[in-house]
Amino acid sequence: MTWGKSSGIFFGENRAYANPYADWDRETRNPEVVTTKKKDEWYPVYIRLVANSRSPHPYCRAAARVIMALTPGQSNLPGDEKLAIDMISVFFLAQTLDATNARFASFFVWRQSGRAYDHVDGVFEVVHVGPASAVLCDPFVAPEKQKSRKKRKAPKKSDVTLRNVIRAISRAATTSQLSNGDPRVITAVVDDQIGFANERFRRSEHETRMIGHFVHQQESFLEALKEEFSLIHIGGIFPPDTINSLLRTEDEVEIYRKVDEKAASGLGDVGVEILKELIKFFFDPLLEKGFVPLREHRASHGTFISDIAAGHGIDSDVKGTRPILTFDLSRLSTGDTSGARLDVHSVMAVMFMTGVTPFLEGAGNAPIVINFSYALRAGPKDGTGFAEAEMARLVRDRHESGAPTWLILPSGNGFREQCHASLSPKAFKREQVEWRIQPDDQTPSYVEIWTDPIEGGVISIKPPGYGAQLIEVKVEDEVWDLCVDGKPLARVFRQDVKGRVRITIAVAPTSKPDRPDAAAPSGAWVIEAYAEQDGFAVHLDVQRDDTPDGFPRYGRQSYFDGPNIGAVDRDTMDYTAPMQASEPVQREYTLSSYGTANDDQVLAVGGAIEQDTLTRAALYTASGPGLGGRSAPEVSAVSEETRIHTGRIGAGLYSGSTTAFSGTSTAAALVTRQIVDALSEDPTLDKSALIAAVLEKGSSGSAPDLRLGLGTAPFEKEPGRTARRTRI
Repeated sequence: MTWGKSSGIFFGENRAYANPYADWDRETRNPEVVTTKKKDEWYPVYIRLVANSRSPHPYCRAAARVIMALTPGQSNLPGDEKLAIDMISVFFLAQTLDATNARFASFFVWRQSGRAYDHVDGVFEVVHVGPASAVLCDPFVAPEKQKSRKKRKAPKKSDVTLRNVIRAISRAATTSQLSNGDPRVITAVVDDQIGFANERFRRSEHETRMIGHFVHQQESFLEALKEEFSLIHIGGIFPPDTINSLLRTEDEVEIYRKVDEKAASGLGDVGVEILKELIKFFFDPLLEKGFVPLREHRASHGTFISDIAAGHGIDSDVKGTRPILTFDLSRLSTGDTSGARLDVHSVMAVMFMTGVTPFLEGAGNAPIVINFSYALRAGPKDGTGFAEAEMARLVRDRHESGAPTWLILPSGNGFREQCHASLSPKAFKREQVEWRIQPDDQTPSYVEIWTDPIEGGVISIKPPGYGAQLIEVKVEDEVWDLCVDGKPLARVFRQDVKGRVRITIAVAPTSKPDRPDAAAPSGAWVIEAYAEQDGFAVHLDVQRDDTPDGFPRYGRQSYFDGPNIGAVDRDTMDYTAPMQASEPVQREYTLSSYGTANDDQVLAVGGAIEQDTLTRAALYTASGPGLGGRSAPEVSAVSEETRIHTGRIGAGLYSGSTTAFSGTSTAAALVTRQIVDALSEDPTLDKSALIAAVLEKGSSGSAPDLRLGLGTAPFEKEPGRTARRTRI
């Protein structure tokens, strides 16, 4: 195994914006699942339009050039570059034309690999690039040159053009419909495998409380419209009328079977009259099986969380006063626990909640509380990561426009996972930590190293194995590969990101049954820090790479190890605790990177356990401080009834079934419900008032606890549930 400089890894001149996860995904992808050549791959690129300060509509000119680049034969971008776009981003693009501020000026376009990272002067800047989809076929390539695909009857020629769609959305956005929204507070949930037909989400036997259920799908080009514009299909919405029709004619098993076989028609009926004739053309051209929700399990996390956050019995007094909006993420997104795709899709979900929701019938500018169920272990941990920063901005922009909007996030479950380490060597001294990658791991492993630039600071990386070569990552280095016979088994990226240095170590799976020569060695990878002066503070985080529930077991979590591990853990009675106040391996700084978004409209929630009427942090609840303004979660909720009765009770997939889930996502959903209750009484409440309302009957302190925040919400039974489980 030898280290060598890597060339041609990042595309274009803007390497500082390159996404190591997207690059390593591209490098290690199984070639058998690729249907296009890598040079033809299309990447989701989050752009920010360049403003023209001399115009009352500062983004109109840049938006017009994007529209031209989306229309075949009309691009005036450098090299006549062609772009593609998804329908959620179309809503943002359309609302940008007449906007006087930057609220809608950031959205996704899809670009081919050669230009994915390039800014376009006077038009847009690149903010983030996600992993390419391995199944996107170039709509501009002649059909006989594409891989064979399932044929689908195309609609008849019509006047459905991008300009017509944008005009319709732009006109609808200025109508009174969007300002006369439902005064009720909308509970919005972003999760996966959401059983939207469950009776806990109904007004009556055949009437839903859902104002929309978005089914997210793996990306594909909508070929029927390729002559008019390049539309990327990412799924569609089931409006209330469609759900009610299904409830009247089918049982739940058949409903979910139909959903899994065919997505809704594009964005469905968005409730705006002027769009109804256009919407029918936004259909699902290709369903990639394996990435749609699988319903063979009676329990699903998305159904459970939606019930905890917004579930009520049909006979409940609330009936129609608790509308629900759900975004059901694809399994492709949730199964990749590194967050490479989740970053992109989570921002898409919040874009839908904040930018498309006003067009849904009965929504308008109603208050929305968004419950987001996911956490990310590695990242900048200061609120500046792409996903956490953009989700917070989208929520804040809608809130400041006069539509109260809140984002509720879990603090994370990584307290005892040995996934954080810190190194702070003295001048001319060395400190190291071992990163243990397990055998039989069929997923890539990642470590992110964050530090401030310091003269003479060096990070050294040594793979396992006798005689393994060490690599030193210095200021001038950018990308290194660890190769065997010319095949890269690991890659090290060094980037300057917003004034800090990020070093990302990406390692191939340690088990590749189909390509054993491309498997990386398992064992202890030694990471060492050295500096010629004091003050070299290095934070390291292992990204999650085990397998989430509901998926075939293919991933094994890597972790840090060091000489300070071995103290007795008083809660678990094993010898896995770090010695107090010691390095390198630590349990502090384990907050989810998403949860470090430090914004007035964002709340992070920790999980607690009740024991003899006292509350304490659950075993898994992550700990602050963050590296930015956030030091701890704001609040916590009881996510574990007791040590005997773990988790909380909620709805299973099908009506009448129950299940129990643990985790800080459960706690976040419990707090979401209480915030919706408080906002229903007074939608003008600010953050401090909401926290006070949540903790009114719970426990609280004068200073935030690093794991529980300012206090723990009281244990309250959910509507239609028993108060507590009893011991047998």
